[in-house]
Amino acid sequence: MSANPYTLKVIGQSPIDFLFDFVEPSKGPFGGFDVLDSRPKPGANGTLFMSVTGSESATVTEVTLVKSSGSGQINSIVMSAEDGDFLVLVEIPSEEFVVLMKGRITSNATRNSPVIFQRQSSTNFRASNVTITANSESTIKPGTQFSVPFSVMTSGIGGNFSIRATNDRRFTSTSPSTLFVETGGSANGTVTLTVPENIASGSDVTLTIEAEAPGDTDTNYVVLRLSVIRASSLSSSMGTKATQSSLLCLSTVMLGLLILTEFGFQ
Repeated sequence: MSANPYTLKVIGQSPIDFLFDFVEPSKGPFGGFDVLDSRPKPGANGTLFMSVTGSESATVTEVTLVKSSGSGQINSIVMSAEDGDFLVLVEIPSEEFVVLMKGRITSNATRNSPVIFQRQSSTNFRASNVTITANSESTIKPGTQFSVPFSVMTSGIGGNFSIRATNDRRFTSTSPSTLFVETGGSANGTVTLTVPENIASGSDVTLTIEAEAPGDTDTNYVVLRLSVIRASSLSSSMGTKATQSSLLCLSTVMLGLLILTEFGFQ
């Protein structure tokens, strides 16, 4: 072995990995959680929904958010959820961070000495002081213009925010290029999509609205998933049912009159 300094590179392979999403309590009638389709807010209590792949007996024992600057890490509370998944409660840092997960695998073969492992997210994450909310119907009709109102709020630097709206179907769209937002305030805008007449009913459209703070100091986005429903199909179905119902009523009346006539009722 050489006495000179050297670098040793070790490459390993393992089927164990982990998946996670930032989630928030669902506002729907069934409760549960919805995936957070934007960046979380710094200093807020965040929730991660996490699962381990590659082993049915793997358990998450510890999750930390490690600041990319190396200035520290934030511990979390890990709770078991259904179907072997896990909920992680943690405070979101203002600095860029990665997610570090530690766990163990216990099986009949390793019961006395469980396998300890750790995994780290391959991408960095960053919270945002910018919040975008958008409310709209989840269905759109072919051959129409569809409007999506949205709001941009900030607890950080105010000024002129750059706005970008894109969709994966490349539908023609219009939206404001900038919005003026004061610190602690909000501003409203509208995205208008022109839906082609020849789009197939049942197609999905993903609309992303981004807002960038002055000087590119902060940015955030919101993602909306829309479904194309052709109204004529629904109307035709309802019309057919109405016609069938009318015929059934008419048949019932005629049968009643026939019975009355047969028994001599006038």
